[in-house]
Amino acid sequence: MEKMDNNTIIRFTKSHGFRWNDGSKWNKDIPVGELAHACTEAWNDIDDMNFASAELPTEELCKKCEALLDDDSDQEDWDRFNDSLSAYAETMTVEQLTEWFVRLNDPATIFRVETVDAE
Repeated sequence: MEKMDNNTIIRFTKSHGFRWNDGSKWNKDIPVGELAHACTEAWNDIDDMNFASAELPTEELCKKCEALLDDDSDQEDWDRFNDSLSAYAETMTVEQLTEWFVRLNDPATIFRVETVDAE
């Protein structure tokens, strides 16, 4: 992908008959400037924490998450983890974020990812 400004939109399109977690159909349009947040939100929406820990962008984050799962961690520990996840996501490239978003949202049902100029 070429260099994009924060207003450029990444459009993710699901196959016919599949819906996004929020119930919407077909396209999910996310401005580049909101993609890191959309990824961390999608990660936090995963119910299966074993799957979620495997879908983190780095081995270090995976290990931290697994340690929280193994320990009797409280909400403060999870809040700190989410802060570090959000901070890391903000350092990722658009390509990395796009790939991560697809992995977090049932990749077999997403058939197209494209950039769309903001109108």
